[in-house]
Amino acid sequence: MNRHFNRRGTLLYTELEIQSRHIVMALRKVIGTYPGVDLAAKFVTIQEPPRCIFHYQDEHQQHAEASENDQLKSHIQLCLEYMKKILHQEIKMIKASMSNVSASSELEHRHLWMVFKPGCLVYEKHLRFERLSRLRSIWDIEEEDSEQIMSWSLSTEFINHGGSDIGLTQHSIEIERYDGCKPLCELAAVPLHFHPEKERIQHDLVERGRKFLSHCGIHHRFYDGAAHVCHPTSPTAGKYSYLNVCISDWYSAQIFLN
Repeated sequence: MNRHFNRRGTLLYTELEIQSRHIVMALRKVIGTYPGVDLAAKFVTIQEPPRCIFHYQDEHQQHAEASENDQLKSHIQLCLEYMKKILHQEIKMIKASMSNVSASSELEHRHLWMVFKPGCLVYEKHLRFERLSRLRSIWDIEEEDSEQIMSWSLSTEFINHGGSDIGLTQHSIEIERYDGCKPLCELAAVPLHFHPEKERIQHDLVERGRKFLSHCGIHHRFYDGAAHVCHPTSPTAGKYSYLNVCISDWYSAQIFLN
């Protein structure tokens, strides 16, 4: 255990240095990679709170139970007990809050990291449009000269089409600080598996994605209705009634807009 202090003797943070080869190998096998933790190092260092151990506690327990190595079992159990001791109050709180996953599930801002496990699908709604992206990492942004968390920054990625190729687009989401507890569904973003409409959301977005991909390339469509005309030199152009055959050409559109 390594504790780091400032010049005034105030504790800044505490790190756990894992030297057990059984735990190190288990971390690499169960987790693989985790933001901010070098799992390829000989001795793995984890800063408190031990987020990676918390997020993968069930997988570590299953890994230990499947092993016939008694020493590995005892080392992993010790690691899990350490995590539960450090996060005793937080675990008790989140279990009470998440006992019934519904729209009423609430959480304090400082504990949001506990529900955002790297790799999970993140749901957000922006300008009436729903979106799913995969979480890469979550970082706290602290106020200067204070330990208070001002916001959480989520780094995610989603599948997009740039006009010629289909690939991953990097995306960021900010969850600003709020007081007390707040329903997860009222946040700027929420893990999909905590949303009460997760089945509907996943179905709708899969269908929308299929339709989106069907328009890749050059196609023609017939449209009858209102259109919002946009132009690089006049982005505030108004709405018009439109009736015509439309040509969709992603590649040429990107050249024109850029």
